[in-house]
Amino acid sequence: MYYIGTAGWTIPKAWAHLFPGPGTHLARYARRFPITEINRTFYTLPQATTFQRWYGQTPPHFRFSVKMPRAITHEARLDPAAPIEPFFQRIAYLREKLYGVLIQLPPSLPFDPATLKAFIQRINRLFTGHLFIEPRHPSWLDCPCEELGLFWVLADPGLPWPLQVQLPYLRFHGTPKRYYSAYDVAYLHQVAAYLRRFPEGVVIFDNTASGAAIGNALELMELLHGSKTQQN
Repeated sequence: MYYIGTAGWTIPKAWAHLFPGPGTHLARYARRFPITEINRTFYTLPQATTFQRWYGQTPPHFRFSVKMPRAITHEARLDPAAPIEPFFQRIAYLREKLYGVLIQLPPSLPFDPATLKAFIQRINRLFTGHLFIEPRHPSWLDCPCEELGLFWVLADPGLPWPLQVQLPYLRFHGTPKRYYSAYDVAYLHQVAAYLRRFPEGVVIFDNTASGAAIGNALELMELLHGSKTQQN
């Protein structure tokens, strides 16, 4: 199973004709994609009713990946004493549709084994799902993430990709212009070939600023599954 989607569920006008029918943007998006990444939680924690509404607007097979708040990752810098309980209590309203939590770290945060271990131990008392970590300081290349129950995020642009991973989580931010640039078909063929090495994987296109994410996600799905995504 390959979970391919975008950061958020905005549907640009250029692709709107491929998302017909009634409902919110999320409901229409979820009829075509199996997953989305919630970045809103990075900035502010929505109310429980919001998570319940998102749950209700999506089909049974749909999944959410939720980004951890910057108050924890960037401000508290993984301090084991940071108040993480409200976040995990709130996202629990997504129930079985919660695929995992994305922990994106600031480029200035180096790898500290003791801090990370204490932090993960606290999380494990609250959450048993997938934990995906996107470090951006080079010292993290020495981190035995998977031994700690963390899945390494393979980002572009980002740190070098590990030679071996158990469950790939690919985040494409856009190259050369971050959040704007689209990926060409030749590159997406390489991504598809890489994914076929695994029985399961996640791909999130974060190049949303110009609307490229939806197009790239549809193109990759076509390469992997043969679904028709071309604009008419």
